[in-house]
Amino acid sequence: DDTACLQALVNGSEKVVLPRGRTFHITKAIIVRGPKALNGNGATISVSSHIPAVAVSGAGAEIYGLTLIGMNGATDGFFLDRGASNVTIRDNRILGGWREGILFGRPGQQSLKFLRNTIRPLEGTVLSYGILGNPYMQGREGPPPRDIVIRGNHITDVSSDAIELNSPKGTTISDVDIVKNKLSAPHHVSPAAGFCIGMAGAKRVLVFENMISDFRWQAVHVEDDSSQIVI
Repeated sequence: DDTACLQALVNGSEKVVLPRGRTFHITKAIIVRGPKALNGNGATISVSSHIPAVAVSGAGAEIYGLTLIGMNGATDGFFLDRGASNVTIRDNRILGGWREGILFGRPGQQSLKFLRNTIRPLEGTVLSYGILGNPYMQGREGPPPRDIVIRGNHITDVSSDAIELNSPKGTTISDVDIVKNKLSAPHHVSPAAGFCIGMAGAKRVLVFENMISDFRWQAVHVEDDSSQIVI
């Protein structure tokens, strides 16, 4: 169990570089509190229990160069906790069995960037969602997330939705750019999922120049009071 060792490395300074090629096996989520730059440097975090790999809180975190491997039952590759803003998650690999590759939606989150990440299952694993914004799951105390860029990610072979903005009434995710992603979602058996891009109740969303293929139901699915959507 490398949890304590890895957490100590992450806590060590505002600019952290992990040992190249090292694999860390963890049993609790690694907490990254902004402001902090975490360079994974090709290191791997392996999760085999029902936890997120990395939980991000505070303002000003940037995380890049990590590989996250989850076995079936792991929750989130990256979980953005309350207070996470001005966060950049870029150039990472999120592989294997996850409920969500990246989960955001806590009240007050803003200025989030998810750039050039690879999110896909491995053989024998199930990846449900690639990137999921879901304020309903995250609580409603405070303004919903806004100012989000999802660009240049490869999210493939998912079982639910590759990118989903799920905003029940009163929790509208807004001002989102979904641009130049490569997406596929071929597996879901119910018409309630299996979209490459899904949005419910979202506002001011741009869907532009994505490569969308091999979806189970719709390439882009828009419902539930979504408004000001440009595709």
